[in-house]
Amino acid sequence: MSMINTFALYGDSFRKTDFETRPRVSYKIREHIAALCAKYVLAPKNVIVNGRFDCSITFRFRKPIEDFNHKITYNVRTRQGTKEVGISIYDVEVSNNISPREYAFLILEGMQVFLTGEYKKITPVLFDAVKEYIDWDYINELPFPAPFEEQKYLLDPDPEVQRAYVDAFGE
Repeated sequence: MSMINTFALYGDSFRKTDFETRPRVSYKIREHIAALCAKYVLAPKNVIVNGRFDCSITFRFRKPIEDFNHKITYNVRTRQGTKEVGISIYDVEVSNNISPREYAFLILEGMQVFLTGEYKKITPVLFDAVKEYIDWDYINELPFPAPFEEQKYLLDPDPEVQRAYVDAFGE
């Protein structure tokens, strides 16, 4: 089993037609960061990659909430052999025009908060290696803003989402 079987993203407040906080970046950035985390953080510590369960990670991008001190929160539940992780990122920088570089760092930061919070073997220092191995040439070659089909968010197969996206961005 892989470290991450499903890697899904939601927009702000889970509404199908709210694209204000939907990063218009390629899903390949998520895959790249996930692969680096697996290689340089999880495998060396034998965490999640041992095949006991799949891990589904959902990132939710949200506008900051007044009087809420946390930039990143997460919750975990296990259902039918799958560890389901919800990572919420509350950041004023999250928008539909966030750069691929900023997006990559937010995904990595979310992974770090979750993994260091859940696994004592994993420390923030391990993520320094991940930062060193991010292939910026690869990320910079990806289309930006990415076309709808290249974003691959969880709700994208819904025709309502597709229509609303075209209405919002004309693509």
